[in-house]
Amino acid sequence: MPTPQRRIATLVLADASGTVVGTLAPIEVDTPWWMDVGPIVRAVHARDGLRVTILRLLWAQQDAPHGGAVTYLAQVDSSVPLGLAQPWSGTLPDDPLRNAYACFGGPHADLAWATTTLEAQGLVADGPAEQIRTWNLSSLWRLPTKTGRAAWLKVVPPFFGHEGKVLALLSGAPVPRLLGRDGCRMLLADIDGDDLYDADLPLCLAMIHLLVDLQRDQLGRTEELLRLGLPDWRGPAMTRALGTLFERRAGELSGDDRSVLG
Repeated sequence: MPTPQRRIATLVLADASGTVVGTLAPIEVDTPWWMDVGPIVRAVHARDGLRVTILRLLWAQQDAPHGGAVTYLAQVDSSVPLGLAQPWSGTLPDDPLRNAYACFGGPHADLAWATTTLEAQGLVADGPAEQIRTWNLSSLWRLPTKTGRAAWLKVVPPFFGHEGKVLALLSGAPVPRLLGRDGCRMLLADIDGDDLYDADLPLCLAMIHLLVDLQRDQLGRTEELLRLGLPDWRGPAMTRALGTLFERRAGELSGDDRSVLG
């Protein structure tokens, strides 16, 4: 796999109301991965003294991830020193399907819920929450506590909204321990060890065996799982879903593709 280019990030700053403040000078960050926003938050704080929350990716120089020049929208809740942010002429169109954590105030609401959930369990925060990742599949934050162990806030899109219920169902199995859930929000206990992004083949095989065992243990529980909101990927349901998709997007297909798929 080719090594990704270095990532140069530009931030468009806006306040909690969505009013654009301006854009910061580009900054090189430690990792190329577009969803990995922790290094951006730290780099901007070190260089400009600002605490920002990354909401979403606005633009990328490359057609596909990762690396290259990228622009993010970030919320800033403090005053920005005069001259630090330059004017920005772009627009921020709304989208009814946008995830709440990619909207102004969304991450703050998620963190408020997480803090309340921790306090209800006698866990006290020990420093500010650390934004780790945000992209179309999840928002991830690390919340340090006075126990010395962090809790993890994960928020997912509605089509993954069943994840918290599944973790509750699998309590005691080799899955993250659930501290609380609220719709698409989950609060998870810390897990010792490395991230294993670069796991070797034996570790990958061990994880595959764990996953297969988890799935095997759920055999015969189809109706229970469907009640939790899991998608139905069995033949009849999948056929109906594909037919609906075809009807909705047929105008974007070539004549030959429409005749084959229809």
